[in-house]
Amino acid sequence: MVESQDARALPSEGAGDGTSADALYRQGMAYYRRRQWQQARESFRNLKKLDPGRRGIDALLNELDIFIRLESFAPHALAEDLPQAAESPQPRAAARRRAPWLMPATLGAIVLVSLVYGMVSPRLDQRVARLRQLGRGGVAARQWPQAINAYEELLLLMPEDGEARQGLWMAYYERGDQRAAEAMMLEESGRFQEAARAWEQSSADFGAALQVQPSPELPDPRGEASARLAVCREHQRGASLLALALRLRAERRWSDAIQALQRLGRELPGFRSDEVRGHLSETCLAAGQELISTAETAVQLRQGVALLEKAVEAQPSARQAVTSLEWARSYLQAATSFEAADWDGAIEGLGALIAQAPGYADGRAIGMLCRAYTRRAGERLAMGELDLALADYQAVASLRCSQWTEAEQQAAAIAKALTPTATPTPVPPPTPTSAPGSPPSPGPQADTG
Repeated sequence: MVESQDARALPSEGAGDGTSADALYRQGMAYYRRRQWQQARESFRNLKKLDPGRRGIDALLNELDIFIRLESFAPHALAEDLPQAAESPQPRAAARRRAPWLMPATLGAIVLVSLVYGMVSPRLDQRVARLRQLGRGGVAARQWPQAINAYEELLLLMPEDGEARQGLWMAYYERGDQRAAEAMMLEESGRFQEAARAWEQSSADFGAALQVQPSPELPDPRGEASARLAVCREHQRGASLLALALRLRAERRWSDAIQALQRLGRELPGFRSDEVRGHLSETCLAAGQELISTAETAVQLRQGVALLEKAVEAQPSARQAVTSLEWARSYLQAATSFEAADWDGAIEGLGALIAQAPGYADGRAIGMLCRAYTRRAGERLAMGELDLALADYQAVASLRCSQWTEAEQQAAAIAKALTPTATPTPVPPPTPTSAPGSPPSPGPQADTG
């Protein structure tokens, strides 16, 4: 690897900011080719700090240490005296005066340099041959890490070696393709966090293939490395966002999960679009049902209905979401009627809803129906409509809600008042909770009976 030295300035390949691994490598090789051993060693030391795993650097540093020690033995003889002796057959007086003691050192240095070069060059040739063997064996056995390690070191020792560049390109491309297939399998099984990591590794391999690709790039029916890299990055981004959304949903952080899924749909519309819409529908459905089950006001119910509408919009074929939306709209309409003291409208809507879903909204629908019956019964009782009031109290008792005991007592008293007797039985006044004109409760409440 030792080339003749001259006094010219470093070529453009040694230029650069010296901060990147490739720049440091080019800089070090430029110094090496000019036998500027100290500068070359400094460049390769910096490269090793920046990229500790880069292969072949230790071998270069060992070789440079040998050359530096050789120069220290007789620097004047190697750097000055030998060229001067070749240029002038008549040495100057000063040169003649130091010749008696300089000649043995000069000859010794020359012999030592020849011996070391004779040992280093065969060792490098053996190493190159061994790396070729390892690289070819790794490719043949599809052992891509072995092939990559061998060809990387070979390319470091011989930057212009065509076999090393082509073999390294192939190894990176094949391993990237293998990792992409594994990532897709993880995606298909719903393991999106693991898939994102596998896509990241695949992206790194295709990116590395692009850096060492031969010119022109080797054809491959699976696509160019640049196109494969773009696909891997898209899948990596999509899998990461979907994994995040599913984790947020598992933590019942509905709003954050919905935002993550909507963002995924906007930014990567081609990434598992049907599956993403399905997850969005399921998340909106769960969020809407939970809000409706805990709603205290009609305003909160409207928010729950809006979430269920998003669930149906995301996946119109989701029957559960469609049914839940229908029930929620009926519940909201009944709650609006209740807040407006429209007992007839509230009772009609809630009765139809409870016939289909008896425990709807965790019992809050039954509780609201009982209160609507009770309020209407109180108004009818105040107006002297005993038969109608009796029917309402009996309806409350049949629902077995929290007011059913009181309703039974009221029904019994009214029934007794309606029974003909010699002495008229006074009609009991309505209870305070059933007094006509009393304001309705602030919203849906769960029945605790």
